[in-house]
Amino acid sequence: MNTTAEPSKKSTLQLELCATGRLCMRDEAGKLKAVNVSPCFPWSHPESFISLRDDDNKELGFIDDLDALDPTSKALMSDALSPTKFTFEITEIRKIDHSHPIRPDGGDQG
Repeated sequence: MNTTAEPSKKSTLQLELCATGRLCMRDEAGKLKAVNVSPCFPWSHPESFISLRDDDNKELGFIDDLDALDPTSKALMSDALSPTKFTFEITEIRKIDHSHPIRPDGGDQG
């Protein structure tokens, strides 16, 4: 079973939801295994280069590009990636502390 999706061809990797509601992939024996998504480049390539890992952080599969997945797997993967797509928003600056000046060469002055 090919667990790597290539942009130019469709992947045989199939994803589905387990009975527990977690994202799962079928292994080479056809057994469902729960996976965690770990995007390698979440900001520069949010829909490419995604590692599928078990709870011990062992890589079980790799997706080069979401477009290589079947529509159901792609939708599930998009949902699973949603929490990894965040940007910090600064809503308030309470204090700026200048008590530790830094020299231009990067060393501290104190």
